[in-house]
Amino acid sequence: MSWRRLAIVCAPLAVAFACSSFTSTSDGTGDVDAAVPEAGSDSSIADGVAPPSNDAGVDDFEATADCSPWTAVNAAGTRIDGGGNGTVFACRVCSKGAGGFLSKKIDVPAGTYTFEGYARSVDGGEWTLEIDYPYADGGPGYDQKTVPLTADWSRTTSNAVNVTVPANLRLVVFRRGAEDGQCFDVDELTLR
Repeated sequence: MSWRRLAIVCAPLAVAFACSSFTSTSDGTGDVDAAVPEAGSDSSIADGVAPPSNDAGVDDFEATADCSPWTAVNAAGTRIDGGGNGTVFACRVCSKGAGGFLSKKIDVPAGTYTFEGYARSVDGGEWTLEIDYPYADGGPGYDQKTVPLTADWSRTTSNAVNVTVPANLRLVVFRRGAEDGQCFDVDELTLR
């Protein structure tokens, strides 16, 4: 699906905000992408739903062994013990070939967003947080923040991205220049 088409598909979502607090949508593949928070919501939405009252709505990989709802592309995502910021679990991302990554799509209302998370090194390198979004004219845009991986968990926050229309964002985390078998750990991936 092209970004220009995404902008057209997502435009009717603005009507849904007035009708209901949350609306599920599909990208045309049959997969439900995420719930859309009510416009003006101040909550974290990285997991695609309103946060429960006992957490910030982050993906802390507590529930699944394969790091879902994130999708591993040219990589394997595996839940591991001992997450960042004191969580019980995290996700280890290991490339299968070159350039593996984790990706997740989420529908959002117009607004300004940052993407943040914790990461640590398994075997050196740098990691990148990326937000892919459509511009108001439907063309593609993206923002990346790349930082060195360290042996200890460290938190990174992307630059703020201004999304001018309701949109389907793609969030991506990857190890820059990863080759087959190279890994890094991530946790508490959050869109705010």
